[in-house]
Amino acid sequence: MPDPAVKPLTIEDVATLLDTTQAAESRQSALQVVTKSAESKNADALYLLGVLYAWGREHPAAIVDVDLEQAERLLSNAAVLGVLDAIPRLTEVEIALKKPEAAAVWAATYLHYQLIAERDEYKGPTLGPPSNMGAAFGKFLFARTVAAVGDSYDAAATAADANALIERYGQNFEKYFGSAKLGSHLFSELNPDRKPAQFDMRHSAEPRFPDEAYKDDAPPIWRRWAIALLQPDGKQQALFFFDAYPAESVKYQVRFSGFRFEPANSDSARRIALISATWVNADAF
Repeated sequence: MPDPAVKPLTIEDVATLLDTTQAAESRQSALQVVTKSAESKNADALYLLGVLYAWGREHPAAIVDVDLEQAERLLSNAAVLGVLDAIPRLTEVEIALKKPEAAAVWAATYLHYQLIAERDEYKGPTLGPPSNMGAAFGKFLFARTVAAVGDSYDAAATAADANALIERYGQNFEKYFGSAKLGSHLFSELNPDRKPAQFDMRHSAEPRFPDEAYKDDAPPIWRRWAIALLQPDGKQQALFFFDAYPAESVKYQVRFSGFRFEPANSDSARRIALISATWVNADAF
């Protein structure tokens, strides 16, 4: 059952916040809703607000000033509540705050779950090598953080800290994927004494992609949540991304996956979709 102390966050609130064509008063009101939801430990609100503070006025929404310490707090709280999509932006924030070792631990945790999905669960269509888009991005992310640490990188310490995160928050991470998919590997609601799978130290040994794979911050895979405003006939009217998207100079194929549609209430005239966008950079393979 949902925690009654956690304030809900509707797709309509998010759409109003991200849509710069809306009235300033409406957007500020939506920001207050998101902030209160984050304060009540709403994981989605923590993630969105953390992204906004990470980018500041450079975010397309341009509604708050950049605050990396605030972004670190919000994104890390979102991550431990199970929003693994918060980790990629969190690692960039940690690197900017001169904490690359912390970034590597978060990236190792993210990679761990993506590798599980790749090894045992992914059965969908491929977009060229590798077969699982999440694992490819996870490897890129981990390689990037290891490179940021440099010569002082300690594989054993990174693995130990990642396993401590997995041990403590494994139940939340499992819910992100769904217990039906990862129950055999991680915590099970039917067996709370089950220990989560450990992060394999072999993945900590060296970066998984060569330097040229992430030159100019252009990863091979980039996944993003987005809000789409739809016309009555279903055609896309506008698209707002939670996080930034790759540089326009890089050629990408974009695939969208529908998740759910609203309006949040029967009085709304807008039809809104929460979707996931995946970019595949053919130049990286």
